[in-house]
Amino acid sequence: TGSCERDGYTIDRVAYQTWPGFYATGWLYRPTGLTQPAPAVLNPHGHWENGARNATVQARLIGLARRGYVALAVDSLHVTDFPIGLSSMTVMTWNNIRGVDLLVSLPEVDSSRIGCTGASGGGQQTMYAAALDDRISATVNVCLVTHFKKILFADERTHCVCNHVPGLLAVTDEPEICGLIAPRPSLYLCVTGDWTADFPTDEYPDMR
Repeated sequence: TGSCERDGYTIDRVAYQTWPGFYATGWLYRPTGLTQPAPAVLNPHGHWENGARNATVQARLIGLARRGYVALAVDSLHVTDFPIGLSSMTVMTWNNIRGVDLLVSLPEVDSSRIGCTGASGGGQQTMYAAALDDRISATVNVCLVTHFKKILFADERTHCVCNHVPGLLAVTDEPEICGLIAPRPSLYLCVTGDWTADFPTDEYPDMR
């Protein structure tokens, strides 16, 4: 729906059909001067102010494009209607999978090299997308992986309802979901100032 040229890359505002009559939107960053199909990276965003238009998210997309990657940031949606079985994470995961469809359809993308990365809520979307879509060949998951109980039942850490799939904790947990990407490579980053501080000793052993 719009395009602008920048130094070394192009930004396109895109919309693509995910269900009949329903559309997802996103921001497509493409390097200029490509001479052969390039790897691509899906970039789901979390609760950044202004979403994918946040300066930090844009910096990641620009950095990827300038390094020769095609990068797509899908706009996150908050549409929850539990009585009919609709959760925001379901919609966002499906939009991300269809985002991979969009990337592999582009002639400038090497469909055998699709990555995915996100931080916090974007990391959670990365976790689900990689678990469900084998076309994602590598991930970087930033400040997310924990046990569900740490963010579902701690008063000071309870996350937005959009991050949760009802009933999922009865059958699995985040380390198991993350393990579904194996043997494809995946990098996990944690920090000392939030619930991911204990990842190296609590969740990572379960994943291994």
